[in-house]
Amino acid sequence: MLEKLLAKYTPFKITLLFALFSVIIANIITTIVMSFIHDPALLIAHGAATITSFLAAIALAGFSSKLFFKMMDARFEAIENYKTDSLTGLHSRKPFIEDLEKLIEVYSDSNQSFALVMIDLDYFKKVNDTYGHLGGDAIMQEIGRILRSVIGTKGMIGRFGGEEFILSLLDYNQSDLNILLDTLRASLDSSIEYRHQTIKFSASIGCYYTSKPSTIDELLRLADTQLYLAKENGRNRYELHIDL
Repeated sequence: MLEKLLAKYTPFKITLLFALFSVIIANIITTIVMSFIHDPALLIAHGAATITSFLAAIALAGFSSKLFFKMMDARFEAIENYKTDSLTGLHSRKPFIEDLEKLIEVYSDSNQSFALVMIDLDYFKKVNDTYGHLGGDAIMQEIGRILRSVIGTKGMIGRFGGEEFILSLLDYNQSDLNILLDTLRASLDSSIEYRHQTIKFSASIGCYYTSKPSTIDELLRLADTQLYLAKENGRNRYELHIDL
């Protein structure tokens, strides 16, 4: 795909043209000099050198092209790893916040409703202590799968850090939002099979729903406050604050 994108300006073409131009100029100069020399052996040597130069130019261009594409692939992979949490496949924190800031600007200007959701797994430290970090990682991967399944394309999903996740939900009315949050809570009250053992897990959810302009720091604080209430009120539940 990358090669198609850069097909018009590939380093192969650039290097090849430069190398061939250099070879042509060198051979023109050499031919002029050789025109004054009538030694057949030198003429044959000159012809062989010309062919070798062209082949060397093509080989150099090919090597430069492969090296360039390897460097570009590594760069794009690094960018992709920056954007995506490698464990869950969700947005990583910084790119999520960057996209969220742009989204907030759009929704602030349009006065449309917007929901920010914070999710924290319940007693996750106990899971890691009991089943090890690999067991915890298996749960995190399952959480990523569940969130993608429930939210789909109707929101943005990110891993906020550790066992915390963050969602931005678009175009939900209050009734549909309550249904979604309840579905989300129920879906996250689940278990996985890990090394012939069943590991149960659940999550607490805090949601702030508004149509008023606000800063990203304020939205995060208000959603986090609801998450704190969900934990204080027994965990494995959601708390929703509506401010329209």
